[in-house]
Amino acid sequence: MLAAFVKSISPFSPFARPRATAAPEPAEIIPPTPGADVILVPQSAMDAYPEDPDPLVDAVMGYVSTLTRFGRFTPQELPEAAHLVCQLETYRADVARGGHARYLGNARLTLDENLEAVLRGLRILTAERHLEVAQGLADWAALYPGDARHQTGTGDAVPAELQELDARFAACDAADPLRPRLAAWIARHPRLGVVPDAQMADALDEVCHSNPERARRHALAEIGMLTHQLSDPTCLSLGVAMGALPDIEPIIEIGSPVRLRIGARKPLVHLIRTTRGKRWGVTGKPGAAIFERVGAEMDELPGGDDAPRDADLAQWRPPEVGAKISHVDLERIGMARLTARKLDAAAALHLLTSHLPHPARIDWVTVREAGRDPEGQLRLTASLMLNDGQLALSAEIDPEGARLLSEPDQTELAAVPAEAVAAHAHRLTAAAA
Repeated sequence: MLAAFVKSISPFSPFARPRATAAPEPAEIIPPTPGADVILVPQSAMDAYPEDPDPLVDAVMGYVSTLTRFGRFTPQELPEAAHLVCQLETYRADVARGGHARYLGNARLTLDENLEAVLRGLRILTAERHLEVAQGLADWAALYPGDARHQTGTGDAVPAELQELDARFAACDAADPLRPRLAAWIARHPRLGVVPDAQMADALDEVCHSNPERARRHALAEIGMLTHQLSDPTCLSLGVAMGALPDIEPIIEIGSPVRLRIGARKPLVHLIRTTRGKRWGVTGKPGAAIFERVGAEMDELPGGDDAPRDADLAQWRPPEVGAKISHVDLERIGMARLTARKLDAAAALHLLTSHLPHPARIDWVTVREAGRDPEGQLRLTASLMLNDGQLALSAEIDPEGARLLSEPDQTELAAVPAEAVAAHAHRLTAAAA
């Protein structure tokens, strides 16, 4: 029972003003069935508060991340305070490290809903000066949506309006830091569960497994991610370009785009982490290209509390784009997209990994070959990275079915016929309806 982990539940109102002299003293209340409606934090975070608010804010960030990523809870199913604290801390940290341009770049896919949460959280906290700045950002993004979508916070000429917001944010956060406000809100939340540190992981794991929708949502999220990688213009193009290298170099992760100079141009460039290091990837009308990455180990300078010393700053040089090592045209990318769709490649890969003896999650698909073989049959071969880059496999898919192979010895680990792939794709489609 999760109740065995929870030491106490705070009785304080989330709107109460924090006391400056002592930490809250939660009542010894053990809820009968605490679940996702209880914000779980480790005892050490509460012990550190109020002298040090950071552990409590970090604990809430971890709580939200764990329950949404592994428990597959939606933000709406978590306590609103936890969700809003996570949104506010993300906003604060992004602006502190790279300005509002960085925040816009990181939040571009869900900007409207993220800004709405930030504004609501600041209103609840009555953080008026921060609210004015965030409202200014929302107004600018609404007025210039195209410019907002193209901000990255790295290598760009930042608009003057955003630079002004950066300065205003720095001033108000220096005078009235946001993090202590966030910690005070959580410390006084009426559904705060304090857990001994040694039992925190087990407590979160139990909450994750209590979600009755977890398995269905997990499957849909995985198939959605695979479908996206095998159809999205950027993801697929970079995957095909990496797969065209003569030596296999599977993708582990693709980062957010930045603007870097390549000859006379300054296009959006993606940092690609592979099994052999880091590369740069560019997509556009000619297709997709992969370049060597030259320069610093850090891709950007840390900001805020992690800012480097002046001596380090003087020696640091940003990474640069090196020689082009791969290029694929739009025809090859289009054939890969068509082949993946015709063969239900996303469903095939998801079904194959379900046959492994231990749970496995595909991180990234690098398409090595896709199209028609000499007999005219569609075939797709891909390199796979799984479990946060800890496992490398490969897959072959054709009209007869799909096979999962070990690397580098190519031993068959699982095989499924085409009929099973089609049935699996149908089940996933029905589950999403």
